[in-house]
Amino acid sequence: MALPRHELLALIERIKAQDKEVNAWRAFPDENALNCPPNGDFQNAVGPLSGRTVGVKDIIDVAGIPTRHGSAIYQNAPPALADAECVTLMRAAGATIVGKTVTTELATFVPSVTRNPRNLNHTPGGSSSGSAAAVAAGHVDIAIGTQTAGSIIRPAAYCGVFGFKPSFGLVPRGGVKIQSETLDTVGVFARSIAHCEAWLAAMVGTAGEGPSRETHNTNLNVVIISNWLDLATENVRTALTVAANSLKGAGHRVRETTLPPSLATLCEHQAVIQSYEVSRTYAPLCQQHGSRITPTLLAELAKGIAISDAQYESAIAATIAGRQLADERLSADDVWLLPSTVDAAPATLASTGDPFFNRLASVLGVCAITIPCSNDAHGLPLGLQLLARHGEDQRLLGVAQAMSGVLCPPNPDSTHLKH
Repeated sequence: MALPRHELLALIERIKAQDKEVNAWRAFPDENALNCPPNGDFQNAVGPLSGRTVGVKDIIDVAGIPTRHGSAIYQNAPPALADAECVTLMRAAGATIVGKTVTTELATFVPSVTRNPRNLNHTPGGSSSGSAAAVAAGHVDIAIGTQTAGSIIRPAAYCGVFGFKPSFGLVPRGGVKIQSETLDTVGVFARSIAHCEAWLAAMVGTAGEGPSRETHNTNLNVVIISNWLDLATENVRTALTVAANSLKGAGHRVRETTLPPSLATLCEHQAVIQSYEVSRTYAPLCQQHGSRITPTLLAELAKGIAISDAQYESAIAATIAGRQLADERLSADDVWLLPSTVDAAPATLASTGDPFFNRLASVLGVCAITIPCSNDAHGLPLGLQLLARHGEDQRLLGVAQAMSGVLCPPNPDSTHLKH
């Protein structure tokens, strides 16, 4: 059941007071928006998200609130007339939509104003920067975002929360700004795996209990993907080693494997597909509103336009073949384990960080979750990423729940900001 209006308004005022440094939020519903039909229609809805508060990335429509896409182009956009499909599903499951969270410019790599709640001098990641920060700061229970390369897994790891990217195509995208038809996936940031399960239940209409958690308490088959570990910092590699030893100590089977070239090169193909599709999605905006797009983004889009049709088609063909091979290999493994990021959140607000370790899950379309596993010497979170077979989202969450007790340290004070 959604929060009563007076409680929602009081929560919004508390968030506004707390958000002056983090800048996770872009807009909240006003009285007019609260009178929109979706609010009243679902006020008494009961479901897996009853009592849960939700932030929505500002490329996803919420009735009565303008969708600005992190861009000056949409500065004067009118309020959305209807909720995105995923927002409607959350309301029907009892959720309270609190407001719109900040996104980077047109949901790309150009940073937003949001800062990392764990340390205000560090990036929160992107492009779902505000959603990750809003959960990490303790403002809401969950927040939704999208991932094209690493916009769920990376900011979740940087901000020290759980980030779940479902299988491609599982969550409806109606009412969501799509920049890459091949890759874009709606996902969630949450304080716990139980919250991820409840959100998934709302999206797919299940009880959300995950598959027989008891079967995952022992003897998991965890496969560490070793191809790119040299790209990770010593801090990340150490965290992975500690996690592997802890899992072995808890009775799970852990081994390393090297992916064949047909899978290992998919990260490069993902970058080609993303750049090609995003640049063509935004080409009309560049022609009509180029002066209102930052030079940095214009330069990136120009690189995408330079990618030929032949290069793109080759990347698509390799991806189709790779997805089939990955499906076969993952059928024999519970999860693949690899770093969520190259390192902890960089000490900059001029970059959203490197998404390299997230590209594999995005291009394969498999489900993935990041689990906060430790902190570096400066107290910044480090995360590890689990991948499971396409369509096995509930099983992945069950496995993650079993593993999180082994991997997760006590949660730090999520409202403590460092300068």
